[in-house]
Amino acid sequence: MIDCDDLVKHIPQNIDKICVAISGGADSLCLTLLLQEVSLKYKTIELDACFVDHKLREESSKEIIPIIDILRQHGVKHNVLVWQHERIDGNIQSKARYNRYKLLTNYCVNHGIKCLATGHHIMDQWETFFMRLSRGSGISGLSCIQTVSNKDGLLLLRPLLGYTRKEIEETLFVRYGIGSKDFVHDPSNLNEKYERVAWRNRYNALSQYGLTCDSIAMSIKRIQRANNYIDKVSSNVFRRIFFSRLNLLCLNDFLVQDEEVMARVIIMILRSLGCDGNFSYSMIESTCNKICDNKFKSTNICGFLFIRTGNFVVVRREIRKRRP
Repeated sequence: MIDCDDLVKHIPQNIDKICVAISGGADSLCLTLLLQEVSLKYKTIELDACFVDHKLREESSKEIIPIIDILRQHGVKHNVLVWQHERIDGNIQSKARYNRYKLLTNYCVNHGIKCLATGHHIMDQWETFFMRLSRGSGISGLSCIQTVSNKDGLLLLRPLLGYTRKEIEETLFVRYGIGSKDFVHDPSNLNEKYERVAWRNRYNALSQYGLTCDSIAMSIKRIQRANNYIDKVSSNVFRRIFFSRLNLLCLNDFLVQDEEVMARVIIMILRSLGCDGNFSYSMIESTCNKICDNKFKSTNICGFLFIRTGNFVVVRREIRKRRP
């Protein structure tokens, strides 16, 4: 069973407000109640629970009513954020995930909250690993989900990442008297047309070959350690060879770097210039290969131009002419 003190070690000392994303499922509900215990016990953290109503199922608005009653019983401050949209065509889960994060991020910014907590558990980590492995992800992608990370200036906290669904449901029942009938069961979690569900349903088969949650979690921990080291090296290289005030990349210094460091430097350049577009690792590798070509003159990625000027590469946003 999970104790509220198990979560405290993951919360940085300078955090005084936490927004927890709650869907009504067992994992996010358990996380919310445990964090509320932390809030009441230590008196140093203010907690906000935020539902996101995706409006993708007619019953979604009604399903959260019993969950809201549970939160009220435990004195948890809560809000409902609604995703306003027209008809959604294709890649529904990906679009829902993106907009859910956007709504939660905006809420945090508007309320001066610097930490967003989510109820990811060890099976989410396992599924993410195989999803990314099947796409040929590099070491950064295979690092998967981290317990504490930063994104868009927001601290992302996932304190249940080391626990199983069984441990979470046991905690809900023993600690709070909440059984399976009390939390939300999203039917999409059973639909194999979604990639994550398809992988989840193959867990028993793959675990027979030693590919269990525990073994994959151990591999991910080691991959994260290597990834963090490479990121540290790449950050030092980025600061040394990219002159941010002039948006200039020193070409000679770039060309002598390891391929992985090159790729990360390009990513850091894009992020430093405000690139918020989605790019694949293959796109980054392609950009690196073009820059390394002796005949390189210019290339474009995500609306940013890389233009060779002697021993430097100028990086700037592409100015696209409006159609008349």
